[in-house]
Amino acid sequence: NTQFFSALNRKEGYIHNLPSENRFHILPKPPMTIEEVIPYTKKWWPSWDTRKQLSCISSETSGISQLCDRLGKILVDSRGLLSFEQQRDILHHCRTL
Repeated sequence: NTQFFSALNRKEGYIHNLPSENRFHILPKPPMTIEEVIPYTKKWWPSWDTRKQLSCISSETSGISQLCDRLGKILVDSRGLLSFEQQRDILHHCRTL
């Protein structure tokens, strides 16, 4: 998915010359969803956050601590009852970082 890497948001497939015979899965299969990776967070996961998979992984580290502090303050100040704009803002940062 090119959503975070291109002006065009489209699914892409790639042609390769890797052999298709005798392929196998690595066992045990790795977790594929957020809930599979961190299942203990399910009871605290907000209903408005419908993400099932992480969008991308970023190596950007500058400003992350301040952003986490800011978003944490929003959550604390709202006591978990966020406005639509706050929800959208938090999800935006989650998707991009």
